[in-house]
Amino acid sequence: MSFFQKFFARQLAKPSGLFGRIFMAPHLNKINQHMNQLTLEKLNLKPNDYILEIGFGGGALLEMILLKEKGIKLAGLDLSQEMISAAQRRLGTELDLKQGDVEKIPYPNNHFTKICSVNTLYFWKNPNLALKECHRVLKPDGLLVICFNSKEDLTQWPAHRHGFQLYTIEEATRLFENAGFHQVASHNAQDPSQGLIHLVTGIK
Repeated sequence: MSFFQKFFARQLAKPSGLFGRIFMAPHLNKINQHMNQLTLEKLNLKPNDYILEIGFGGGALLEMILLKEKGIKLAGLDLSQEMISAAQRRLGTELDLKQGDVEKIPYPNNHFTKICSVNTLYFWKNPNLALKECHRVLKPDGLLVICFNSKEDLTQWPAHRHGFQLYTIEEATRLFENAGFHQVASHNAQDPSQGLIHLVTGIK
């Protein structure tokens, strides 16, 4: 059992191989459905937005953004080439999807109006650096939205021991503030399948 837990946790962090390509993309889209919807609402899309999603998985939130607001520019960054390929099959190749790490976002300063990430915070090896990178590539007054499962619920799931860094909403809020974000706000919601989830938002 512990072998499978370790394997599955590794796949959540970076889907790879046949399992990642066939199983993880649709699985991530399914389990993140409610979290994606809440994140979409917090993004408050505008026609002139240029949005980056970090860790987009199977691409469901990218698709939701495209359907919600026509004409916006959209980019995605993911560690997994398999997820990039899955999202391109789902959405076409016109999106700007790149393989890379949140600690070294491959875009220039002041580039995006909004950044979002769902269910990836636990895997960021250096969250302070990652949040500073998000701050760097956002335009002035740009918005960052991060959605994640509560520490209380994830500690009940044995696989969290394999590579997860869990956060309370207060800890995540401090990460935002330490990276230079202001108007930092936190929000709680109940996910029908995952329990308590948190959203933290901040303005550059």
